[in-house]
Amino acid sequence: MRRFIDAADIAGAVVYMASPAGRYVSGQVLSVDGATESLRSS
Repeated sequence: MRRFIDAADIAGAVVYMASPAGRYVSGQVLSVDGATESLRSS
């Protein structure tokens, strides 16, 4: 991946978290960053 994200990427994550599929996810940090955070570490 390693690409910049756009609004559709964020919207997809929000829809997932608000849907029944995300009902058991709690207290998490969901990084929607296109793996760019890993670029900072290397």
